Amino acid sequence: MSDLNDLNMDMEVGAAFDEYEKPSNDFRPVDPGEYSLIRNGDQALEWKSSDKGNVYTNLKFLVQGGDFNGRTIFDTISTYVGKFRKASSVQDFLAACGYDGEPENGSRFTVQEIIDAVNQTFGPFTAYVDWQGYCPNCDKTAVKSSKFFPRDEDGRLLHTTECPICEGKVVARARVKRFIVE
Repeated sequence: MSDLNDLNMDMEVGAAFDEYEKPSNDFRPVDPGEYSLIRNGDQALEWKSSDKGNVYTNLKFLVQGGDFNGRTIFDTISTYVGKFRKASSVQDFLAACGYDGEPENGSRFTVQEIIDAVNQTFGPFTAYVDWQGYCPNCDKTAVKSSKFFPRDEDGRLLHTTECPICEGKVVARARVKRFIVE
């Protein structure tokens, strides 16, 4: 290592002032695919209720192993049961983690039972992760899958695209597409 005394202190360094580019907030998420994840235990969960009487919370998952080991994936789980399924994302999360608790009434969990179950469940579990793109101009998820993001000349997915509605910039975010329940 050189001493500063040996350095020309009048030498110009770095980027020119008028060419400076601030750091990007558009970080490339983990690539779409199947991952082993664990819920981040450092995060205190904040539960909220929807206007339809369901509860939901935002979670942080950490990738376990592979090229993206330790990377964070943010997601939301809810008690909402869609019209094409007979389960909620909360139930899928618990089942993927191997949670085997049963509701006290023998039929459905209460809100408190769900909150308690998720609070004590961390995994690990397996999930398929895909990209979504939220458009801040349109205030909605404008790109719902990585297959709608462009690729470069080498076939690698690019993590930014144009909003199909307003043509604004959309940045990919990794989301759990499906919990894998064995």
